[in-house]
Amino acid sequence: MYLTASSLKDFLTCPEKFKLGHVLKFRKKVPKAILAFGTTVHFAIAKRFIERIPAPEIFKQVWSMEDETQYEFSNGDSHEIFLIQGESLLRERRDVRKDESSWV
Repeated sequence: MYLTASSLKDFLTCPEKFKLGHVLKFRKKVPKAILAFGTTVHFAIAKRFIERIPAPEIFKQVWSMEDETQYEFSNGDSHEIFLIQGESLLRERRDVRKDESSWV
């Protein structure tokens, strides 16, 4: 085992945290937000075809419920940014094709 800046910080902050995280290798896994975002987009598209519910509405409803979940965001992303991007993405598809086979 070698010491890194973050492991040393953990030790100085809380020796028990250091022991659990760096010696015993117990680490809390935080799900990645981008994976949950993709799953939610796919779910909204599926609901559109199965139940004829507009995909942006489903996306907003489901993604809003995810607000309480602790996700790992990267590149300056946030829950709110993904909400806007998801709705925009699903609305764009409607603008491209206005026929019955469109997503929304």
